[in-house]
Amino acid sequence: MERADIAIIGTGPGGVSAALTAKVRNKNILLIGKKQMSDKVSKAHQIMNYPGLPAVTGADMAKAFEKQLAMMEINITDSRIGTVYAMGDYFAIQAGGEVLEAKSVILACGVVSGKTLPGEEEMLGRGVSYCATCDACFYKGKKVLVTGHTGFKGSWLCRILFKAGAEVTGYSLVPPTEPNLFSMIDVEDKMNSVIGDIRDLEHLKKVFEETQPEIVLHLAAQPIVRESYKDPVYTYETNVMGTVNICECVRLNPCVKSFLNVTTDKVYHNNEWAWGYRENEPLDGYDPYSNSKSCSELVTHSYINSFFNDMEVAVSTARAGNVIGGGDFANDRIVPDCVRAAVKKEDIIVRNPHSTRPYQHVLEPLAAYLMIAKEQYSDKKYAGFYNVGPDESDCITTGTLVDTFCNKWGEGLSWINKYDGGPHEANFLKLDCSKLKTTFGWKPRWNFDTAIEKSVEWSKVYAANGDVVKCMDMQIDEFFAE
Repeated sequence: MERADIAIIGTGPGGVSAALTAKVRNKNILLIGKKQMSDKVSKAHQIMNYPGLPAVTGADMAKAFEKQLAMMEINITDSRIGTVYAMGDYFAIQAGGEVLEAKSVILACGVVSGKTLPGEEEMLGRGVSYCATCDACFYKGKKVLVTGHTGFKGSWLCRILFKAGAEVTGYSLVPPTEPNLFSMIDVEDKMNSVIGDIRDLEHLKKVFEETQPEIVLHLAAQPIVRESYKDPVYTYETNVMGTVNICECVRLNPCVKSFLNVTTDKVYHNNEWAWGYRENEPLDGYDPYSNSKSCSELVTHSYINSFFNDMEVAVSTARAGNVIGGGDFANDRIVPDCVRAAVKKEDIIVRNPHSTRPYQHVLEPLAAYLMIAKEQYSDKKYAGFYNVGPDESDCITTGTLVDTFCNKWGEGLSWINKYDGGPHEANFLKLDCSKLKTTFGWKPRWNFDTAIEKSVEWSKVYAANGDVVKCMDMQIDEFFAE
């Protein structure tokens, strides 16, 4: 297939406008999207903000778009885009079963909301309409404080918030590893990055007073089970007193409207049973890390009962764990161990291949955190305690994960079972995420296979000294376009 000058992904008003403009300038273009174009346009009762077409119905606007595209001899390639790859001087676009090529790409995908409004689907086209030319971004201009922003999840979260236009303040220790993702993602000079210890209440108070955050996302933690056995005191100080300190700052600052405390899937008393834990199960983690996170939940519950219920702030906890993705350089985590071995062309050492975990790509819980924080900001009734995990079919053994990783990486990569009989870790752990699904209409976007594929994709770009920020942004855009 001939390489296009420009590929435009999306057939809403933005994509159609870009296609027409490019055609007028004699560019060879690809317009990729739905032939029926945007449902939010075509089903709209009336559109008041599109230039030149005042008070037009969505159906009439769609017909006008179709007529003008036909007149300009622009065809729509009706296909779902999987991935866009940067190939040096051009882009390769995976569209269904074929690969298209273009010298440049315009993303006009819009923003897909995770949850419809009450009555939205029933009333769309019967008096309910959408804005045709823009998608209001909730986080644009919002003052957001992220603790633990220099860690793996925190770095991905900061990149998302930066792309969304938020005013981000981060509070964390220096990046915990070298190399580290935070130093790679090009956000440090675009946000207020504060190096501080979550155990330092006075410093944290000062940051709150100076920045006046509206939304607080608490990710700072000592997150490694094996490390918690080596230094339980530090683990409890960070994970318990750190929570006390952040709750205290929220209590003292009425500017905060939405607060989310991120804990872990390991907060529950683990009976090693075959079904997923629900939010009303007893909290009693076994090891110091898991137990400290159980305590963090209890601290949050106490502050809600004692203070937050009488304030304007909405408070939730989110229980997620076993996240994977590109840019994790931690010790004693399976995917970083896989990547290090792959780069060195060594066998992967697996210490517990039979343990079952709810593995998910890092973007899954981050999207859920942002959704919860947003919804409870607007309506306090959404505050609560939520599990965030994959579908049951994606709760798999570590051995299965490593097998999949080896297959995706290729190059004859293999692994060795070297169970070391180390400190106690749970063998079987699943989460029941029915509450999150029922409350918000949420569902996972990337299954386990895709999560590994994207982890390998990023890691190979990194290993080849490629542009990891571009890869990261592509994955973020692809994920939120689902």
